[in-house]
Amino acid sequence: MLFLAPTVAWAAPSCDAVLANSLISKLGQGAAADAATQRYLSCAFSFEDHRRTYGDLAAFAFELSGGKGPYDQASYDQLQASQCAGLSAKQASSAAAYRVQQSADVEAIKAWRDCKFGQPGLSCVAQPMAGGEDVLVQLIWRSDRDALAKVTSSSLRGGRVLTERTPPGQLLQKGALLGRGMRTLRLARNGEAAVSGALNVSAEGAVRTCTLFVPSLADQRRAPVEPAIVQAALSRPGLSGFGGIAYSKGDCAAPNPATGGCDRCAAGFKLQVLSVQDGPGFGGDLRVCYRADATDFGGMAFAVERTCPAPNPLASRQEPCACPAGFALQEITGAGRSFGFPGALRVCNGIAGGDFGGMFYIYGDQCLARNPFTAACACPDGGYEPQWLSLASRTGGNGGALVACYRPGRSVASRSMLPRVLDPTAPPADCTGSGCAPR
Repeated sequence: MLFLAPTVAWAAPSCDAVLANSLISKLGQGAAADAATQRYLSCAFSFEDHRRTYGDLAAFAFELSGGKGPYDQASYDQLQASQCAGLSAKQASSAAAYRVQQSADVEAIKAWRDCKFGQPGLSCVAQPMAGGEDVLVQLIWRSDRDALAKVTSSSLRGGRVLTERTPPGQLLQKGALLGRGMRTLRLARNGEAAVSGALNVSAEGAVRTCTLFVPSLADQRRAPVEPAIVQAALSRPGLSGFGGIAYSKGDCAAPNPATGGCDRCAAGFKLQVLSVQDGPGFGGDLRVCYRADATDFGGMAFAVERTCPAPNPLASRQEPCACPAGFALQEITGAGRSFGFPGALRVCNGIAGGDFGGMFYIYGDQCLARNPFTAACACPDGGYEPQWLSLASRTGGNGGALVACYRPGRSVASRSMLPRVLDPTAPPADCTGSGCAPR
């Protein structure tokens, strides 16, 4: 049965409404839908917000969520009483977003990320990892004034943090600082129960809060409705915005595996040259191949304090070193280190599942900047290969290694250039930094 295209007229577009609205077109075409996601959204919305968001399809979404009887306030209250017991609206919102990311519905995820990552202040995003048990948590702090956010309290139930020295029952230790951009945690479940958490930070004279809720494994095993269609979309040509990276310092020290050189990109990609200022350990040019209108990679930039000597070609003119909407900022910095470079590489990470699998930065056996897709100095599962860029200054200093993860045979050629990777899920006793790796 086909439904007429819905008329949607909601006023204040929260990210929950954006997520729901991105699913409406499928409902309007009579496509099968994930009932669990709709149920969580019903728990996140009040009746009036649900009615405004879904418009002509509100009654259908209500039935899909498990609602009984006429679509009115009383029946909606009964739905929430039976389906949402013990679940706050914020937790339901987090669970709905997690379900959609589990299904890899590219359009819905991108619409939601455009909203979530564009918000000022503090945001928490939970993502499923390969295998389905561990959880990737992205903590995003956005401040126009580059103010630091200080953790005042946090909580975590049903899981434990693998990538930080965090006391049990906490997401981050009290007093920890969040800089502008993204911080990634990897969580392990304690059994099959749901995982919930909250983070409170103080910044700019106010307290900001974000909430996480990851459904139980029993709920997570409810298969997404349209996996074949979604996987076909993820595999289509042109999805990836990443066409490989090269490094030169007078000569082509590390060629792009897609082309075998440093001066050109494969068809369909544009070349960006990031001239990184010389430091004690690193100087030279990173040559990135990119294209717009992708979901996995949103370009790169190089920033020095409040200046942007190498802007991201996909960013706005107002914020040339920021990320496009829907992409999360990762800062790779060597500032203050004798082997580092005087500034920060800014990588814009998008939806997992494309050809781009993230970047990480190591020096010796230390993991100084983890890959946001894995919360470790490693590439994701699923056929991604690492490309090792051994960085060095023009005077010969050691700058460590920047590693890019890609899926061979698609955007770039099949060629592994990294002999080993680090997985710092258990930092050693003598490690003092949050990004340290085992020795």
